[in-house]
Amino acid sequence: MHHAVTAHWRQPPTRLDLQPERIDVWRIDLDRAGRRHHPASAAQASRRGTARQVLLDILAAHLGATVRPLRIALHPGGKPYLADPAGVIAFNLSHAQELCLLAVGCDCDLGIDVEQRRRIDNPLRLAQRALSTAELSHLHSLPDDQRSTCFLDLWTRMESRQKALGRGIFSEPADPERLSSISFQPSPGQFACVSVSPPCRELRLRFFDYRAR
Repeated sequence: MHHAVTAHWRQPPTRLDLQPERIDVWRIDLDRAGRRHHPASAAQASRRGTARQVLLDILAAHLGATVRPLRIALHPGGKPYLADPAGVIAFNLSHAQELCLLAVGCDCDLGIDVEQRRRIDNPLRLAQRALSTAELSHLHSLPDDQRSTCFLDLWTRMESRQKALGRGIFSEPADPERLSSISFQPSPGQFACVSVSPPCRELRLRFFDYRAR
C-alpha cells in the first residue's frame, strides 16, 4: 500500500508525543547541526558522528527529559534500534549528502530512505535486481529520459521497505502490499519514502525541521 504526500516542514511542538499510525519525520542539515554541536571543531565533526548525536537528542526529546541515558544497538542485519529503554520507540534514518532524515514512531517496524536526484547509468539493470515486478514494468514503460528520476523514486520505496524489515537491498524482497509506504520530496530534487510494518490504513506523517538546542 503506497501513496504520496506533500511535505510541510515546521518547528516541533514543545511536547513530542508518540501515537500509533503516526510517524514523525525530522529533516536535519548535518553540516549546520555539526557546527552547532561542535562550534570549536566543526571541521572535524563528521556527518556520521553528528547524525548519531542528533538521533540521541531527538529520541530523548520524544521520551522526555527524565529518561536515563539511551543506548543504541544493532540487529544482526545491521539495523539500529533503541536497546535501552527497550521496546519504546521505533526509528530509522537515511542520509543524502548533508541531508539526514530520521523517522520516529511506535508500535511498528519502520524504514526510511532518501535519494538526491542524479543521473543513473542503466537504471533497468539495477531495477531488475531489486524492484518489484509492478515497479519494474512501470519503469520499462517510460521513455529513456524519464527513467533515472522514476528509478530514484521507486528505489526509495524499495529501500524503505527493506529497511523496515531489517533486510539488505538485495535480500529477499519485501512484498509492497504487506507494508504501508508514503513518498514525499524533502526538497526539490530529492526523493524520500517511509515504510511501516504491519500495514496501517490511517498512516500519517508529521514533518519537523531539527534545530540544535
